[in-house]
Amino acid sequence: MSVITVMASVGIIGGGISGLSAAHYLSKLSATKVKKIILYEASDRLGGWIQTSQGDDGSLFESGPRSVRPIGAAAQTTLSLVEDVGLSDQVISIPRSHSAAKNRLIYANGQLHFLPNQLADLFKVKAPLTSRLFPRLLAEVFVGKSGEEDESVDSFFRRRLGDEVADYYVNSMCHGIFAGDSRKLSIRSCFKDIWSLEQRHGSLVGAAVSGIFSRAESPKNAQSVCALAKRAKSENWAVWSLKKGLEDLPRAIEQSLLRDDRIEIRKGTSVSAISFVNQSSVQVTAGGKSDDFRHVISSVYAGTLAQLLPTTIPLISAVLRKILAVNVAVINVEYDRLIFPLSAFGYLVPSSENSKILGVIFDSCLFNEHSQKRNSTRLTCMLGGAYFEKHFGKVNSIEDGALIAAALDSISEHLKIQQKPTRIKMTLHKNCIPQYHVGHQADVAAVRKSIAEQNWPLSLIGSSYDGVSINDCVHGGKMVADKIKND
Repeated sequence: MSVITVMASVGIIGGGISGLSAAHYLSKLSATKVKKIILYEASDRLGGWIQTSQGDDGSLFESGPRSVRPIGAAAQTTLSLVEDVGLSDQVISIPRSHSAAKNRLIYANGQLHFLPNQLADLFKVKAPLTSRLFPRLLAEVFVGKSGEEDESVDSFFRRRLGDEVADYYVNSMCHGIFAGDSRKLSIRSCFKDIWSLEQRHGSLVGAAVSGIFSRAESPKNAQSVCALAKRAKSENWAVWSLKKGLEDLPRAIEQSLLRDDRIEIRKGTSVSAISFVNQSSVQVTAGGKSDDFRHVISSVYAGTLAQLLPTTIPLISAVLRKILAVNVAVINVEYDRLIFPLSAFGYLVPSSENSKILGVIFDSCLFNEHSQKRNSTRLTCMLGGAYFEKHFGKVNSIEDGALIAAALDSISEHLKIQQKPTRIKMTLHKNCIPQYHVGHQADVAAVRKSIAEQNWPLSLIGSSYDGVSINDCVHGGKMVADKIKND
């Protein structure tokens, strides 16, 4: 990163949660450090993929992420941000003892199966597995480390825990987190903590037994933990949300930013080019107007950034274009009565089922505060991802009706629901989740190294690089602001 001198101006491209977080933490710096911040957002709203809609009766529906985990350093950054913008009293949570936190399912071999959630389950044969997990876990201790710099998530877990764990549990998990294919995703980038455990300790089971997992999640400085994070720990939260939906967070950040005279937010303004004037100046062209900055932070999708960079640096743009992103359709449905007995978070579907859906979330079992009808059944179905073209063809050619029909047919088949829903909301997110394929970490490192060697005043944050969760994105925004503060 180039040195930021006093009275610097900073441009932020992208008004999703990453860009908003960067702007928030930059706004905490003194005017002698940052004199001007301009945030560019191509759409007419801020928040990116965090999207909450409200029905006529006040019920809330999430078209993007719907819950946030409270564990880890990045999670504590998010909770601190929630405090900063005055939303502490709006937080709603689910404790680890709640059935929705404990019970998760997969749909395999034509049936729903609960995932193991207690020690006794390790000693039983739990379908769809055909043998007990405990012997496999014992054998994992003796599996050697990989000599490769990176490998697929599938390869890693298949090597360490066997074919069935990889085919059913891991494959499904990747559908839920990345809407991706575990056979292509990178273990080093997607599950870097687990990859690091193998590198440092050889065995995942051995590390767990010795308590390394719990220590890794402990804050480095307990004195700095915010009140909300302490509350999350004392109340043993599994996940949290907000009373008015997660989109209340970007709304609150926006309102906070608008109170700072140094900050300008330009919605509906697409950036068309980034030009490096010299090592201490970069020009952003948007809406027919150009602005000069001492530093620019890009939080947009890597493929979009590649189109904005000068043609004189084709190698960087080529690497950024390697970071692909998938399309995901999200179908929110509501039925006017309670029509299934399961109390769980939801279920995921492994690719072995050749299903058109990735999974279903049981919204009725999660945050009751989001529903105005206590006897309704609310579900969210996710479709497509890495398999979008396989099942639906080109994203720009698919009709909404085909996606809705695929969701309702699958819900009917899997949950035996024959009743027609009283409400359906369909959202198609294009290029919404970047895919960290094998080699992703090396590609990102190469891009950042090249930027540093040229001393270009450009920082890369957002879900294309270091994690796709809300926590990852918020933490990335804070880290870049901290770098600017310390330079």
